[in-house]
Amino acid sequence: MRHGRLAAVPGVPRSALKPADEAVLQRLDMERGGAGPLCDTPDVTVVFDAAVPRTGSVLCGSGRSDRTVEAQATDLVRLPLNAVVAGIIAVKRHSGWRHCRSRARVIRP
Repeated sequence: MRHGRLAAVPGVPRSALKPADEAVLQRLDMERGGAGPLCDTPDVTVVFDAAVPRTGSVLCGSGRSDRTVEAQATDLVRLPLNAVVAGIIAVKRHSGWRHCRSRARVIRP
């Protein structure tokens, strides 16, 4: 992941990118191990990599640690109040194949 690019989307310093602590998860009504991109909190920006809308059916956190959501990625990127699609994943070439890592993060201004 290109953390500098991720931080630039909501305009926060790179040092502001941290895993959500218990207080943040509670405010978002989410559980550790179940945090996901479905968030209706107005001051939270949900950032999806530019490749996500092209991935078809995806699995993601539901907010609960014992539930997973399956959705079409094109629908998923439209659901959060403050969703942004941007190129944030580092893509490396290896033996002709494209490999990438992705993670969901909650960003607080």
